[in-house]
Amino acid sequence: MRIPSMLSSVSGASERAIAGLALGLASRLGVDRASEFGGAFARNLGPHTRNHQRALENLRLVLPGLGAERHAAILDRMWDNLGRVSAEYAHLGQLMGDPGRIRVTGLEQCRAQMRKGRGGILLSAHYGNWELSNVFGQRLGLTQANVHKPLRNPALEDLYRKCRASTIAGPLISASSRSLRQMMTLINKGVYIGMLADHKLDDGLLLPFLGIPALTNHAPAVLARRLNVPIFIGRVIREVGARFSLECRPVPVDVSADWQVDVESTTHRINDIVSGWIRERPEQWCWVHRRWKVKAAATAGVRDNIQNPDGLPPVIPGYGQLVMAASGPRMRHAAVRR
Repeated sequence: MRIPSMLSSVSGASERAIAGLALGLASRLGVDRASEFGGAFARNLGPHTRNHQRALENLRLVLPGLGAERHAAILDRMWDNLGRVSAEYAHLGQLMGDPGRIRVTGLEQCRAQMRKGRGGILLSAHYGNWELSNVFGQRLGLTQANVHKPLRNPALEDLYRKCRASTIAGPLISASSRSLRQMMTLINKGVYIGMLADHKLDDGLLLPFLGIPALTNHAPAVLARRLNVPIFIGRVIREVGARFSLECRPVPVDVSADWQVDVESTTHRINDIVSGWIRERPEQWCWVHRRWKVKAAATAGVRDNIQNPDGLPPVIPGYGQLVMAASGPRMRHAAVRR
């Protein structure tokens, strides 16, 4: 995920240079001082960016009853958290390697559902310092590959990859419609695929997220249902400064005779879990996303009411294409019918 850009008016080369200098400074300051400095910097600069207005609009949409004073307090703490996340990039390896910094719960519950020789899905959200969610796989000794949307600035993307190189025992997968086959291959080799569950997907399922219909990535449910592998989900909670707790749990994957129902209900369950986290500690979530921006054609409901040319039952928007990408020619007829 991109940290919301506060450098949008500068050139790509300048953005890379500024980011490099900031990371160098953060590295010299040490974990705690860097985190504190990043939080203070973002608290002062963030409210003057266009992302602040979008975050405020999202809060008013989803949690209108909290009022202006509470909204302002949430966003102040949100910027503090985002600034800390940015500064902590320089110390990801150190943070992940220090058990005293990150307290983890739920490992044994998840370990009991792991399948020998098979991978699975590891989910988190833009919550606390989500970059530390890789600790889950690290503590269980898993090989993990994370799905990543490349940054527009190639130089900044290279810097990001260097920061992340020591944090996962596997590759970064560039998010695209063609990455599904790569994920399937890796899962079948015992690799766990890490994703952020709160990303918007333009051809995803229109499901409630914090009570408002939002286009939702259903790839985790499709992969788990298709390959019969587990989904685990975890959140990294910022407790005090640069100290955290990571809570992990399995997500039940529904299995019935109807693929559509299974994928839809499992994805709905994931949305409910993340929504619960956000309602509990709204200041720890990144409110700047265009999460509820939905095209008019998609607002009619979760399922597409247009019959396909063969007169077969309706298909969840985007679902047929996603299953075909993941399953290949053998499953294409079933993907359309179900």
